[in-house]
Amino acid sequence: MECKRCGLCCRMVGFRVEGMSRKELQFLTTRGIFVYPMEDGFMVVFHQECPMLDGNDCRLHDGGKPEVCRKGDCLKGVPWFDAAARHYRLEEGGI
Repeated sequence: MECKRCGLCCRMVGFRVEGMSRKELQFLTTRGIFVYPMEDGFMVVFHQECPMLDGNDCRLHDGGKPEVCRKGDCLKGVPWFDAAARHYRLEEGGI
């Protein structure tokens, strides 16, 4: 799906993690970090706003953006992404 320019992708960062222990899971969740169970592990999602974000626009031109940003794939509708946005109480257009 094409980017909707809502800025949500620029306010979170997620990593897929395999083989997390119960103790590691508890460590993250008790600190308010969002962890989403998946078939092959977990998505660990941090609320981390990109320093190049200005409102919902990026200050970097396309040539200076990381590849993941240049791709412009919208993650809205992906279960872990939507759940993380709710967890961190992020709304389109800002916090």
